[in-house]
Amino acid sequence: MTPKTVSIEDKPCIPLDECRAHLEAVAYGESDDDPVDELDDTMILGWLEASREHCEGFLGLSLSPRILEVALDKFPTTRCDGRSYIELPMGPVSEVVSVTIPDASGDSDDTDADPVDADSYVLDDFSEPARLVPVAGWPSMTTGTNAIRIRYSAGYEIDSEGKSAMPAAFRAAILLTLGHLYANREENTEKAMASLPLGVEALLRPKRVLLGMA
Repeated sequence: MTPKTVSIEDKPCIPLDECRAHLEAVAYGESDDDPVDELDDTMILGWLEASREHCEGFLGLSLSPRILEVALDKFPTTRCDGRSYIELPMGPVSEVVSVTIPDASGDSDDTDADPVDADSYVLDDFSEPARLVPVAGWPSMTTGTNAIRIRYSAGYEIDSEGKSAMPAAFRAAILLTLGHLYANREENTEKAMASLPLGVEALLRPKRVLLGMA
């Protein structure tokens, strides 16, 4: 079950000035004598986004705040543990925004779908991936393609000063990837990404979430 991104925080997951400071050390080794030209900022932010996406893909986690949506044809049946929970991939999940099912006409788009009462389910954010667990049971409904839509907030929050709550190891892995892309910017992206430093995966692997689809 692959979630769809509905919206994503437009702030960079690592402040631009911190990226510049890191790239000075990687590219030149003398930050005072060889500053990164501010004209590079747009490209740096593009490489930062690519670095974040690479780390997210390896981890199975969201590193920037976003709203995600998963869709199901029907609610799951009861498992051997007695619960029919729904996994919410690409966490960490902070909040369930909405759960909707088709209305009486069978329509499940944003305007006509019926919301499921928030008191009828709970978010288990201790589990990895997080789970949506029914209190008494899921509502009855007719099965349909992508009929159930679940939207939720995921990722590590970024405060007003641009500081992210993500773990230091993730930040280091993103910066290491960013530095590699910057140092190899003359190469095409596929070639540069194929030769990433081994330290990137070493930093990320202990926190990797192995999803069922992986």
